[in-house]
Amino acid sequence: MSVTMVINTPSTSSNTREAKKRKLDKMIDGSIVKLMLKNFMTFSEVTYTPNSKLNLVIGPNGSGKSSIVTAFMLGFGGSPKDINRGEKVSQFVKIGASVADIFIELYRHSNSNINLRRTIFVGNETCHYYINNVMVSKKKYIDLVESLNIRVHNLCQFLPQDRLEDFSKLDSKGLLLSAFQSIEDQELLNNFNKLKELAINVSVSDADLKKLQHKIEIETATNSKLETIVSSFTEKELLEDRLLAIVQKRCWSLYILTWNQIKIEKRKFNDANTNNELALSIIYKQKQLIDTKETENNNWKSIVLEQFNIGCKLLEKINGYVRTANDSVNDIKEIHKSSKQTKERIEDYRESILSMEEKLESIRKETLNVEEYKQELVQINKKIVSIDEKLDPMKRNLEDVRNKLKGVTNKVYAIDQELEREKRKEDGKNQLLQRNFPEIWKAISWLRKCDKKSIFVGQVFEPLFTQIEVLDKKNAKYIESIVNYRDLIAFVFEFGEDLSTFNRIIKEQRWQRINTISAPPPNYKVNEISNYNINELKQFGFHSYAMDLINAPPIIKRYLARNYDLHNIPIGSNEVLNNMQHLPNDIGFFFADNAQIAIKTSIYTGEKITRQTQISTDAQFLLFSVDTNLIQILTMKKEELIVECNHFEQQLTESMNHLQVIEDSRQPFFTRKKEIQGSFMKYQNKKNAFDKMTKDVEFTRSELKREEEKSTKYVVEKKVCLQRIIKRCLSYVI
Repeated sequence: MSVTMVINTPSTSSNTREAKKRKLDKMIDGSIVKLMLKNFMTFSEVTYTPNSKLNLVIGPNGSGKSSIVTAFMLGFGGSPKDINRGEKVSQFVKIGASVADIFIELYRHSNSNINLRRTIFVGNETCHYYINNVMVSKKKYIDLVESLNIRVHNLCQFLPQDRLEDFSKLDSKGLLLSAFQSIEDQELLNNFNKLKELAINVSVSDADLKKLQHKIEIETATNSKLETIVSSFTEKELLEDRLLAIVQKRCWSLYILTWNQIKIEKRKFNDANTNNELALSIIYKQKQLIDTKETENNNWKSIVLEQFNIGCKLLEKINGYVRTANDSVNDIKEIHKSSKQTKERIEDYRESILSMEEKLESIRKETLNVEEYKQELVQINKKIVSIDEKLDPMKRNLEDVRNKLKGVTNKVYAIDQELEREKRKEDGKNQLLQRNFPEIWKAISWLRKCDKKSIFVGQVFEPLFTQIEVLDKKNAKYIESIVNYRDLIAFVFEFGEDLSTFNRIIKEQRWQRINTISAPPPNYKVNEISNYNINELKQFGFHSYAMDLINAPPIIKRYLARNYDLHNIPIGSNEVLNNMQHLPNDIGFFFADNAQIAIKTSIYTGEKITRQTQISTDAQFLLFSVDTNLIQILTMKKEELIVECNHFEQQLTESMNHLQVIEDSRQPFFTRKKEIQGSFMKYQNKKNAFDKMTKDVEFTRSELKREEEKSTKYVVEKKVCLQRIIKRCLSYVI
């Protein structure tokens, strides 16, 4: 279907003639003469011929006003990012078509008008650019547009409604520069650029001046230090000269003193030499006397030596006899000593034999009734076995209770971990509020501390996004695309009077940028039932309604149902795009994967106008959704498990006490059994000791006999030695 749109000109065929007859000489180069669209967005074909003055495009929502601005932006070489409408240019091709064309005719005074054309293809992000029906490169196309002072990136020339926020962020300098660039006064722009360069040069010169001043200060300080050093060097040279003079004087004084000392020593040397000559003459005389005495002494020495040799020979003979006698005496002493030791050992052996015989006699007297003890031991073992048979099932039962208690404890631990994860989500939400909305956080902190029942009539909720729990994080993007940003960060009140009370408190506390909303009153009927059962829409690719993706308090759900119709906005996959022609007529807003689609019917033509935009895949507020139902379920389950845990612990304590009583009942049997075993061990040890002692007695008796033989031998040897000494003494006397 073709639609021709002519704004601010009379309808009928005379429109074209008037457009041709108007005074084109009032237009400047680059003025828009005509815009023609084919298969662009919701338009099949439309022509727009603006006036040379102010042009207004007026129409109801969904009639295509923003589409015309978008066509101008793209037709002049812009990209979807310039208008904040996604990233793919192919999305502007009308659904069902494969190619979209944008024709723009621009006025040029010196020659014929310029015809621009941009062709967009479905599924291909490359476009074709034409100037006067000649295909050119994108760069040449944009260079021609900018040569006519048409700049789609300049928000002072083109300001789409989706870029108002960017425009508000421009500072004064950026706004002034954009304003200069948007007008055609090149001289004014050049002067402004020169002024900027001069300002930069002045700031650079000031910086250089400060650097030079700082350098001069450093050089002055350095110069002062050098002057101090030079003066210190001069003083040092004077001191060195004085020191040299003092050293020279000291050396001369030492020289004079040393020379006088040498003179004194020479005099002393001469006196000593005279005395030495006298002493030498006396020594010579004494030496002659000594020689005479030595001759006489040598004669006496030879006589004494002869007599000494004779005496030594006699003495050697006597010493030989003495040594022989001493050796014999020593042998007698050794024999006597050995004999004495042998007697002592004989006495020890006799005493040991007597002691061991007494012990053997005492061991023989001790007896043990072994058979009685064995029978008693058998009875004790039977009783212990019977008690153990009772203990085994109790131990198994105790182990089962322990295992059950361990399983319940592990479940409680797992629930605690899950609750801790939900708590971390709550902490993440609070951190987001503190970081991005400090004023809202102040209001939340006040609200949490105050007595709500005494201040407010109904329920008061913290910002809306904190009350919405998205069941699956990947669906948070849909809710944030539907609900207004200001509502998401607004406090929600059950009654309007509470909203007024809170607004008064906001003014008193001087909090800024706090939004408040009121839920529908209880007497206001809100239809929360969907128009269609979601199962009926699954054939088109839908899987759920937006309201089904969240959990929230009933009051919050009533607000979302009344203000955003959340229970009637279906969510589906890309399959929905293929079934759009078959959708029920009253479904005018829905989502297909990452596409947000709005369908409206023109009140003029009755044609369906479809608007498709890409939504952001990154959620900002609802990433920290806390599952309150899950927390309640986990808390209840934890309480049940704690009760069960206490029951098992009590059962475990009772079983352990009963087990302890039975184990204590068999303790006397173990004690008696230990006593009997101890008696057996003592009896066996005594028996082993008796056998060992018997062997020791036999060994000791054999040792006693051997020592007595040694003692007899020593007596004989002693007699022989005495006889030998007597014989030698008699031979010496003879």
